[in-house]
Amino acid sequence: MYTAQFPTLKSLQDAREFHGDINTKMYCNNISNLVGEFKERFADFNTNFEHNFYIFHKPFTVSADEAPGQFSLELIELQYDSVLKDKFSTVDIGSFYQYVGLTYPIIKCLASRMMSMFGSTLSVDNSFL
Repeated sequence: MYTAQFPTLKSLQDAREFHGDINTKMYCNNISNLVGEFKERFADFNTNFEHNFYIFHKPFTVSADEAPGQFSLELIELQYDSVLKDKFSTVDIGSFYQYVGLTYPIIKCLASRMMSMFGSTLSVDNSFL
């Protein structure tokens, strides 16, 4: 059996007390079950996530035509808001959405969801995106 990716399992197989007899099928079944559960539980996570994240992260460069319908009108209005556009270039992304306020409720709601998912990692990841 190939165990290069599992060094602990390899060391157990080489140990005298196991005589190379480890029931790996049990582990394979458990891992397969975990993969299935992840796919089921996080199915909603993938739905439009990429578009939504891009809208959240780059609201002034995303094309309103390519955005999901509920965002189009607010994106167009936001992209023509020169005050917010200037603010976006001077503050971090988390602070920016504090200035959006109730003027753009759909985008504000999206930002709240994204911030709650990623919170503190956004300030670190912001420099890489």
